[in-house]
Amino acid sequence: MRSDETPRAILVNGAKLVARFVRPHPAAFAIAVFGAALFASAIVAAALVVGHVTDTLIIPVLDGDVTATAGRIWPAVAAVLAVAAWKAVGITMRRTGASWFQSRSKADLRVELIDHQLGLEMAWYVRHPVGRLLAVTDTDASQATGVFAPLPYGTGAISLLVGTAVLIFVLDPVLGLVVLGAMALIISLDMWGSWLTYAAFADVQERRGRVTAIAHESFDGALTVKALGREAEETDRFRTAAFTLRDGLIRVGRIWGNFRAFVDGLPAITILAVLVIGATRIDAGAISAGDLVTIAYLLSLLGIPLKLVGFVMWDMAFSLAGWERVKEVLDADEEIRHGQVSAGPPGTGASVDSDGVAFGYPSSAPV
Repeated sequence: MRSDETPRAILVNGAKLVARFVRPHPAAFAIAVFGAALFASAIVAAALVVGHVTDTLIIPVLDGDVTATAGRIWPAVAAVLAVAAWKAVGITMRRTGASWFQSRSKADLRVELIDHQLGLEMAWYVRHPVGRLLAVTDTDASQATGVFAPLPYGTGAISLLVGTAVLIFVLDPVLGLVVLGAMALIISLDMWGSWLTYAAFADVQERRGRVTAIAHESFDGALTVKALGREAEETDRFRTAAFTLRDGLIRVGRIWGNFRAFVDGLPAITILAVLVIGATRIDAGAISAGDLVTIAYLLSLLGIPLKLVGFVMWDMAFSLAGWERVKEVLDADEEIRHGQVSAGPPGTGASVDSDGVAFGYPSSAPV
């Protein structure tokens, strides 16, 4: 993948990367996604329960009609506890499946890398420093599978966003348009930020491999470096590579920080806008106070899921940067070639006879 790829190409290649690792472990991925879906549905259910409790219990009490709450308190408590248990089951399944999927995928990738490299010709190793190959097997393999940790939560967050948009549109189309516009803006900004970060992080991975290669060369050639008196030059070479890596990481952090500082404030601004517009809708009789509480509560719970969608997009760019370096090794085709002739089945073997054999050291002392 080139650094000038479009956001769409990054999403497409990211989907291909995920599909490649889902095929060997469909059960782990399915458990994680199902748990994320349970969690998302529990959040929507919690918002509905809170809105219903507001209309049937809180508002009547505030109006002074205490008798209206008769027989409704315990069912409300049971509903809240049921939603909490529902959410806990979803969280447990999501985290267990995601950890299983990520750890197995990372282990499989490292085994695949090692098996593939063992079959390559020595001439290929001459052109690829051992330190760089160590970085690919360790750092790049970990980075390539890093997106699998937040991915199931991201799929659940997308389901939650869809369910939220539908629910808010059902309650009030005007507020639904406001929320939908805010969601589209947040997701678009995260897509743009992940696209800008891809090239920067690809450069960071390359620099990290360079630092590892120099470190490994220093270990292997320590005696030679000291014998030639090249300690200062070798130290300067490592310092230059390390500082270059530091500068690349600072650049990535600057891009990330600038985007997050702006994007993280959008959900709060959206809630304020919904409350202001919702108050006018209540005065107009379009919605009830419970409906507005449902919408506001649901939006307050969307803060972390919206961040997770962004994290998946950013981590996808990071993982693709690591995957490109891993794929470069896996695509190497300079395999050791063997001939077509093989030894036949063992026979009876040849006979060896000896007669008059002697040996001595020195020659005057037979052994």
